[in-house]
Amino acid sequence: MKILVLVPEMIFPANTGGRIVSCKRIQHLSTNNDVYLFGICDSDDEKIIGETHLRKYCKYVHFENRNKSKLHSFLDLWKAPYACVSRWNVHLKKSIIEFYNRINPDYVMVEFPQMLGCIGEQILNSGKVILGLHNIEYKTMRNLSNSIHGNFFKKVVFYFESFRFEKYEELMYNKYKIKLFTFVSSEDKAFFEEKYHLRNTYLLPIGTDIIKEPDLESECLHNISFFGKMNYLPNIEAIVWFVEKVLPVVKQKVPDVKLYVVGKDPDAKVKNLGAK
Repeated sequence: MKILVLVPEMIFPANTGGRIVSCKRIQHLSTNNDVYLFGICDSDDEKIIGETHLRKYCKYVHFENRNKSKLHSFLDLWKAPYACVSRWNVHLKKSIIEFYNRINPDYVMVEFPQMLGCIGEQILNSGKVILGLHNIEYKTMRNLSNSIHGNFFKKVVFYFESFRFEKYEELMYNKYKIKLFTFVSSEDKAFFEEKYHLRNTYLLPIGTDIIKEPDLESECLHNISFFGKMNYLPNIEAIVWFVEKVLPVVKQKVPDVKLYVVGKDPDAKVKNLGAK
């Protein structure tokens, strides 16, 4: 099959949760299908390095530097939340529509609802769009607002944008003929079905590579690992909560337990956990 895939950021190197999910899906799909990848990146250097790597799996790769069209983002703020319009790129949209009409793909896989504004109404109503939902986006944004302390302006902006995002999602899901919605968690899938009354949903959990571990029978290790992008507020909130509320309980049962927090760009709160 011919599958056109659209992502909201450069997915190589695969060093965040969202990037890992998208990259692994593309690697898997490319084994038996022709994959044509489009997306947004943050710099020309990132574009060159990422496109070179991703061509190992894709028949065609095309990214646009979103920082070259920031003016359009601000002008489009009346249409949708900034999280969406900051990823809408007129050059990318034109390239996708032209490519779609030329190859007539079997499916169009869009990662994240933010990117739906990059494919045009013809594709949105084609009945070929599969939307990958890694989160319930407006809920994530509202939770971020509730987690922000000490910056009232930022808190208000996130809260206001979460309501705009909720309206945007309702419009996109009800107006257009999206063939399938995929989810990485059963909780998000159930919430989505109840809120939007849509049942064309599918649970597509995050996979991983299988690595053969060395024989550790001679040494019993009690280790816990937390992996994530450690400047991302939900990850910070999660690990701080775990260290304060859960780890002491675990230590009562398993005194020699060790916790490893692994991820890029750790926030000061994460670094301070080392002292505990």
